[in-house]
Amino acid sequence: MSIRIQLSAVTCVYDDIEANLATIEREAEFAGESNVDLVLFGEAFLQGFESMTFNYLHDADVTLGMGSVPIAHLRNIARLYEVGLGVGFYENDHGAFYSSYLLIDKYGEILHRYRRVSEGWKMPDANADYREGQDFFPFAFENVKMGVLICGDLWEDHLLEAIADLDAEVECILWPVHTDYSVVDWERGIRSEYVERASILGAHVFFINNYVQREDLAKGGAYVWHHGRELAALPPGSPGRLLFDY
Repeated sequence: MSIRIQLSAVTCVYDDIEANLATIEREAEFAGESNVDLVLFGEAFLQGFESMTFNYLHDADVTLGMGSVPIAHLRNIARLYEVGLGVGFYENDHGAFYSSYLLIDKYGEILHRYRRVSEGWKMPDANADYREGQDFFPFAFENVKMGVLICGDLWEDHLLEAIADLDAEVECILWPVHTDYSVVDWERGIRSEYVERASILGAHVFFINNYVQREDLAKGGAYVWHHGRELAALPPGSPGRLLFDY
């Protein structure tokens, strides 16, 4: 069974969940009109990557529980437009904070909640309430077996054995990130480093970065890679979307 995936490297506004939900809904509406099955956004897209200050009281207000109103809104969007959603967000689980990624099916049901395992999302002196997940595990969307890695997960050599186990079980891996490389630096060499790193996986890799309006922050871009080959590309530099029939 083939599915159409939309990688939405679109504008993320820090500390404005309402604006980001509106963007997600616009992308879902476009997807619903374009026979798209699954729409993907970048790391921590719902609140914005820089929305965490690592002051506990502040971040307790920023992070979201699974039963929160914005998560319910995401589920309603998926149900309304009959498209699956993959959205990065900062999660609050009874006072413990995670960089997480949520997969929702076309009926608004939660399929998968992944917590970033690598530590690069947080400040080095962050206290024990800022936590990481422990496992990589597969899920099925429309009968396609998938896995999720968030940003630095694939760069940590000590995680590769566990990632290889995931890779053996899935057909594609979703790789949402937030990277602040300039367009020039990305095209001059960093892009090829990401392609090479992704090539260690047997699965197709769907890479999706956020876009932020400020010049020195994330500049978007989305790619589909397989065994070092680039099957589709949306260059960074402006907001956009990449559609891929898988």
